[in-house]
Amino acid sequence: YLPEFKNPKLKDGRELARPLTIRDALTHTSGIVGEQVFQGSLEDHIKEVASRELGFQPGEKWQYGPGVSVAGRVVEVVSGRPFEEFMQERIFTPLRMKNTTFRPDEQGMKNLAVIYRPDEDSDQLVDAGNWISSFSEDDGPKPSGGLVSSAHELFRFYQMILNGGKLGRNRLLSSESVKKMLSPQVGELETGFTPGNTWGLGWCIVNEPQGVTAM
Repeated sequence: YLPEFKNPKLKDGRELARPLTIRDALTHTSGIVGEQVFQGSLEDHIKEVASRELGFQPGEKWQYGPGVSVAGRVVEVVSGRPFEEFMQERIFTPLRMKNTTFRPDEQGMKNLAVIYRPDEDSDQLVDAGNWISSFSEDDGPKPSGGLVSSAHELFRFYQMILNGGKLGRNRLLSSESVKKMLSPQVGELETGFTPGNTWGLGWCIVNEPQGVTAM
């Protein structure tokens, strides 16, 4: 699907043990590492990502990275449509997620939650700023961290997943697909973001609740 990933190089000079797979990208075990923020099209971003050296052999370890964006580009290639159009037709419209978008309008920007940090010179909290709230008409969709939604609409999406891929009369995914997405896919590899987690297909799974996940 993405010829630019045909012959990736490893940082340590080893030969690649096997080709990269979509499963590797969705489980963050591909070896694709580095920055996820980008300007410009998703296509150009993924070409740049493909030019990077892999941090490790595919399947050798877990490291959070731009794998979800790589999978998003695969969606564009297979469907022949821009990622945001595909998501609108297949996910947002059936779930009535009217305010979910990769490019919020002026009102949507006003509704964005603010990230705060302690001010170095006082005991006050100040706007920390973040790349997620930076949008441009010239930029492509950011599958990895670039979608804006509301708590209510996110609830509808999660309810669809909890229902095995269906909400009301709309079936978006097969129950078998959802089962695989929410099942451990990385064996005994240690994953983030907190102890006791493992990873499914695009989903972090609490395998052994502990600490904050046990509360």
